[in-house]
Amino acid sequence: MAVASSILFLFLTATVASAGEPVVNCSAPRSPDHGQAFLYQDGRVVKFVCEPGYSLLGKEIVRCVEGEWEAGTPTCIEIAGRFFLQSDLDLNKFEIIS
Repeated sequence: MAVASSILFLFLTATVASAGEPVVNCSAPRSPDHGQAFLYQDGRVVKFVCEPGYSLLGKEIVRCVEGEWEAGTPTCIEIAGRFFLQSDLDLNKFEIIS
């Protein structure tokens, strides 16, 4: 009888451990203009990618935490040579390209 109880206990423990915490998903993220959003890990991680000729302004990888995206949708800005708009410079929205 002790063996059967031990086996039952191990089965129940394994079942509870594999169930884990309930998953709270985020709503589908919006793709930026001139870009795309790719979902990974069953919708818990999103990767943002811009079209050629555009540069990503914001976080490339964003995680779903307790039903909310940890950051907003980034922006894809057109690359115009090595020049940036003055408004982007004023808002510290620029990236050094070497």
